[in-house]
Amino acid sequence: MSYKNVYVGRIAIGANDAQALKVLQEAEAHNGPSLIICYCPCINHGFDLNSQLEHQKMAVDSGYWTLLRYNPALAAEGKAPLVLDSKAPTIPVAEYIYTENRYKQLTRNNPEVAKKLADDLQKEVDARFAFYTAMSQDTEGLISL
Repeated sequence: MSYKNVYVGRIAIGANDAQALKVLQEAEAHNGPSLIICYCPCINHGFDLNSQLEHQKMAVDSGYWTLLRYNPALAAEGKAPLVLDSKAPTIPVAEYIYTENRYKQLTRNNPEVAKKLADDLQKEVDARFAFYTAMSQDTEGLISL
């Protein structure tokens, strides 16, 4: 996005399959380079992959993974090039991360550190969402990465 001519999309099919399809279509139509970043859990996350779609939805609902589209063509139309497809987080990020063994282990081994890290992550998630919200309203291109 900092290059200003690259289409960038962030998707999570389990959270919003219509948004994922829209990103794929816009990326293909973009006259220039396109980058699509997809949230894809794996076995090392330490949860039952049969619930992968629900897990992706939780990642988005917590703000851990933000759905967005950065389309440089919108700037030429006088619009903000960043479209934020995620709504504001509706669950605490700790509720999401502690569904994964890789994070849950720390709560067993060192609960104080786990709490501090979860609180720090929540602050980061909140700040990132506020930043993306501001970018999605910036039609003048004043906010830069």
